[in-house]
Amino acid sequence: MTCGLFNREAGCLTEAAERQYMLEARSLTKHYGYITAVRQVSFSIGAGEILGYLGPNGAGKSTTVKMLTGLIQPSEGQIFYKGRNIYNDLAGFQRLIGYVPEEAHLYPHLSGREYLQLVGRLRGMPRRILDPYTAACARKAV
Repeated sequence: MTCGLFNREAGCLTEAAERQYMLEARSLTKHYGYITAVRQVSFSIGAGEILGYLGPNGAGKSTTVKMLTGLIQPSEGQIFYKGRNIYNDLAGFQRLIGYVPEEAHLYPHLSGREYLQLVGRLRGMPRRILDPYTAACARKAV
């Protein structure tokens, strides 16, 4: 069996990789020219844990999340998913995560379900997979 970096099939992850943190940020830094938006952020999240990431406006929370999801690349530092650098297979990592950016208000004419459908289609999700999930979300929201 051929295992991609983030393949979920049984036997594709070593026992040691399964024991790693689910997500780990090591010394993440992001520079925009001479401005440092994020400086040396490090944390780890174990399987089943929930992390609250709090701070005032302009503290770098959104920039950090964008780095964690691979939308922007850190100037320095590393991001690991189950002990593996996400940039070794960024597309594979991104297929495993979901991210709804805070800028969702850019589409005020769309319902929540329509917005999820738009984002899913833009990410290449087949309609047969996407439609049941968006329908389930719509049922839970009522």
